[in-house]
Formats: sequence, structure tokens, C-alpha cells
Amino acid sequence: MKHQFKIPSLIHLALAAGLLSSCGTQIEPIITTTLPTGDKYVISVATTNADSVASLEAQFKGHVSAFHPDAGFAILSSNQMANGLSVRSVGNNLDAIVNPEDTSAEALGTSIWATGTSGWATGAGVWATGWNVLSSGATVPNLPIQNSDAFKTIGVLEAHAMSKNFGAGIKVAVIDTGVDLNHPALVGKFAPSSEWRDYVDNDNIPNDEPGTNGKAYGHGTAATGIILQVAPKATILPLRVLDPKGKGNLSNVVKAIDQAILSGANVINLSLGSVQSDLALTQEITYAKTKGVYVIAAAGNNGKDANYPAKNSHQENAMGYLFGVGSIDASEALSSFTSRGEGVLAYAPGEQIYTLLPNNRVGYATGTSFATPLVTGAFALAMSELGNVADRPKLGDAFNLSLESDRIWTKFYAAQTNPIWMYGNGTLEVERFLLKLPGFSTPSSQTNLLGNPGFESGSAGNWLLTNSSIVASQARTGTRALQLNSTADQNATVTLTGLLPNKTYTYFAWVKTAAVNRYVCIGASSFTNDSAVDNLSHDCVYNPNSYTLISTRFTTDASHTSAIVYADFWGTTPGTAYVDDAVVFASP
Repeated sequence: MKHQFKIPSLIHLALAAGLLSSCGTQIEPIITTTLPTGDKYVISVATTNADSVASLEAQFKGHVSAFHPDAGFAILSSNQMANGLSVRSVGNNLDAIVNPEDTSAEALGTSIWATGTSGWATGAGVWATGWNVLSSGATVPNLPIQNSDAFKTIGVLEAHAMSKNFGAGIKVAVIDTGVDLNHPALVGKFAPSSEWRDYVDNDNIPNDEPGTNGKAYGHGTAATGIILQVAPKATILPLRVLDPKGKGNLSNVVKAIDQAILSGANVINLSLGSVQSDLALTQEITYAKTKGVYVIAAAGNNGKDANYPAKNSHQENAMGYLFGVGSIDASEALSSFTSRGEGVLAYAPGEQIYTLLPNNRVGYATGTSFATPLVTGAFALAMSELGNVADRPKLGDAFNLSLESDRIWTKFYAAQTNPIWMYGNGTLEVERFLLKLPGFSTPSSQTNLLGNPGFESGSAGNWLLTNSSIVASQARTGTRALQLNSTADQNATVTLTGLLPNKTYTYFAWVKTAAVNRYVCIGASSFTNDSAVDNLSHDCVYNPNSYTLISTRFTTDASHTSAIVYADFWGTTPGTAYVDDAVVFASP
């Protein structure tokens, strides 16, 4: 079905914003008979069992955006200020939300979005060459070469080489300017149209509209295109809350989050924010957490403090389900424009990201709005790889663990002059994210360069063992494993030769320890001519009392086609550690 640009409706359609709780509570539909677009205030109120949508709208002379008696709150918009014992907060509604690239919003800073639009005209007509994001079956996606540097930085190709599902079965809500519903790359990618909403025009056709002075035109389409490059089989739920100028009402964002939860979204992409915190938005995101929905939010582009809701990522009521995202360039340096500090938990490439644009186009986009969907796509990809649905609440922990890469701590943080906490937990690494998932099993089709040579035969093979040995016990699979003994001088190394120049490799191993207060590490060295910072890549795990998968990545240069990989064990308590199923494989 081809969707046309539309004339805004004069009737606000009924919105079912009550939610199904875990105990099967019936949805109470929210019926609004007048347009609430001019309401000045957003009001959060405490509710009782006696309250209903109708009674609250009559009491506050407004329109209910979210009604959650199961959580004890409701959110309304109104033209009248409110007070009383039940009122928790009153905030500004009109144009309270903007996309982070909006240059007219105070404190949102740089003209990143404006510089992106001028380059998009060259994208017109390029779509004929296109990219086939994912062919049928479980083949590795064919991604645009224009993002090769960015994707190499964050391990997208390596993650796809390991993936079995590519985001299939995961619904991602894109709350933004809308999406080009007719783009050829998006055919078959959307949730059922009965779930779509356009809260700007008050209808069910959330098309990305050019409008007047439409400098944000294409913002949502661009974000969607990035999500689908990382998780090409994910389902997109388009929800429009921003006008062509990139502005929107806070109440509409609340409604959209409500609709996303109601429609069964697993992940919400918020490439938007506000310079001021508001309890209503905080409550709605907290409610999303109680329903197991992850929210990925852009930090903003002011070069200073993060916008809301990203800035609330550290708050206990949202922690583990809300993640603020900043921007780096393809070399992993902080983007000059990116917001940082409190609430910015992760960074991802956000400069000149090649993606979809309206009217069958492709082009480039820059800003934290476009770093954010890389993380959103990673969440969708990772969630689809979980073998047990009950493990979905562990996704946030796995993501945080994947960020704590020693490669990043040495490379990304070494050049920074401000305290490390200013720069979050680390940089998105999609491959490591998958490897940190509970129960994740690596595929058998790896290009296996190492594969524990000699472990299963009981010999040292090519390994150089120092105070280490091959033992016929403690194996994860098979009958033998590498044992590391706790002395000051102990490790196991092997030199890999015949590597390809300018190629990225992944080294992972399963490790465990019989001691306490000990680290087990793996790493690689001597693979490049670069500085010492780049000449070492490693990862460690603390007290793995059962076999745990750890990994690291390294890239050869033009003249180095060998590397030394190792396993190590250190700490203050005597004991032993074990390594099994160690593998080094080349990127696709």
C-alpha cells in the first residue's frame, strides 16, 4: 500500500493508552474528542482506584496522555495550571521536545543537522544501486560500504557473522519525525498499520513529512535505516511526535511511549530530547522498564551536559533499561559536538553515517541522533539471539559488560583530560555484546585460526607455556584444557602467522578459575606498527567460577601479518585458572 502525504485531520482519533499488565488487566481506552495540540501544560497526577480517564479529564479540564492505575499515576495535558494533593508535577508541553540536531533550540548547539541536509541532495536517485540489507534466509547482510569504517570500529560485521536471527521477532519503536512509509528499503519491515500513530497530525499515517521549513525532514527515516543495518530483520513501529522543524509536544512523546508498550515493542529509539527534566516523561520511561522495554536515547549535541531523558540513565528507577548515547567519529575519538557526562553511558559512531532518506534516497547523517540507532539496532540484534525469553531482563547488564573493553579504555580514554567518568562506560561493540549474552553459543562456521591446538591431544601444540600445563580435567568441552597456575610469572602464548594485512580478527576463549579475587585475561599484541596503545588488545573477567566467554578484537596493519595471543591469570590469592575452546577468527 502506498501512503500519501496527508492533510492534518480535524478529529483526534481514539487512542487506547491503557496497558495490559502481567496479571491480564483490561485495557481502558482513552477517548479524546477535541484536539489537545494547543495544551500548554503536562500534568502528572497520582491516581486511586476511583479514578478513570473521564473523571481525570473532567477534573483537570484536559486530555489524558497515559493512564496507569496499576502503577498509581496518570499523565494529562491541559491549558490550565493544576494544583492539589494528587498533582505531582506540572511542566511545559508545547515544543518541549526537539531532535538533538535542532539548531534553533537553546543549548542544543551545533548546526549538525543543517550540515547533513546539504549533502542529501546528492543522494537523490542513488537508490537504484541500493543495498540489499538482508537476503532471504540466514545469510550475512550485505551492508553499504560507505559505513565500513564505522562498522569496523564497532564490530557489526563480526556480530553478523555470529548472528542466527538478525533481529527477527523484535519490535523497535521509532519515536521521531515519522518514517518514509514508501521507501523501497522498508517494504515488509513495519509492524501492522493498526499500531501506527501520528501524534502531530492526529491520524494513523506517520509519514516523514517535508512541511514548511522542514529542516528535520528525514530525521526518522534516517534513524530507521541505521537500525535496520544492524538488525535487518527487526520490525519497525513508526510513531510520529516531531514536526518537520524537529519540534514536538511532551504529551505526544508520552503517548507514543505508551503506544509502543501497548503494541509490544521491545526497544524504543528516542533520537530526541529536552533540555529540562520532567516527571511525566520520567514516569513513563520508568513504566516502560516495568514492562521490560528498553529505551535508547540521544544525548544531544551541545558539547556539554546531556539532554533528558538520556541524562536520567543513571537514575535507579531507569537504570539498566534507559541508555544515553553520545557520538564518536570513525577513529573512536569523541565528536566535538557530542553531549557527555552524567547519563551518557555509551558512545557510537555518529558522523557521516550512510542511511536511508525520504523519496527513495540514501545519504549521510551526523549527530547523536544517528549514533543512538546503532545502539538500538544492537539491542534488537542481541535480543533476537537470546535462546531464552526469560533472559531478556539481563540484556542491559550484558550491554554494560560489553562496553568495558580494555581496548577502549586504553585508546578512547587515554587522550582525554577530563575524569574518565565524563565519558561513560565505553564504546558500542556489537560483537562483544553478543558474546556477553547469557547462553550465547558461537557458530561452528568460524574461520578458526587457533582452536586450542594441542589442547584436546594433551600436548602443548604451538603454545609456549610458562608455569602452565595441559590437563585432562576441568575441560569445558572434550577432555582437556589449559591450566594456568597463580605465580608472578605465568602465562600461555602462541604466535599466529599468515594473517592478512589490514584485517580485523576476533580472539575469544572460555575461562574459569578455582580461586577468589583473581582475574583471568586473554589478549593479543605485536600486530601493528602503531603506538603502544594500539599494540595491545585484551579483555579480563573477575572471579569467573564457571566457564565464561570473554573476547577481544585486533587489527593488523599493512606490514604485520602475525600476532601473539595469550592467556593470563593474576591477583593476590593463590589458585588455578582454566582456558578452553580458545578461537581466533577473521572478520567476514
